[in-house]
Amino acid sequence: MLTITVARSGEVAVDGTSVGSGDQLETNLTSMLRSRKVNKALLEADTTVAYGDVIRVIDIMNLAGVEQLGIVTRPPESSDAGRSR
Repeated sequence: MLTITVARSGEVAVDGTSVGSGDQLETNLTSMLRSRKVNKALLEADTTVAYGDVIRVIDIMNLAGVEQLGIVTRPPESSDAGRSR
């Protein structure tokens, strides 16, 4: 399973290998996913990345044949974490 990361800058990487951003993103990411015959992937995005940019990456993944997508999350940091009420 691959991990696709969207950085704060908008740069997208697959398992640490940059596939670009902007206009070349769709071509590069689709090509990489199809050549590796990926049907399962994890998606991780910086919290400052715009929602539309994340959806664009998900759409590209879908068109490239990814059938199962996991979203990497982190629990919120809170001073109340672990306290019972």
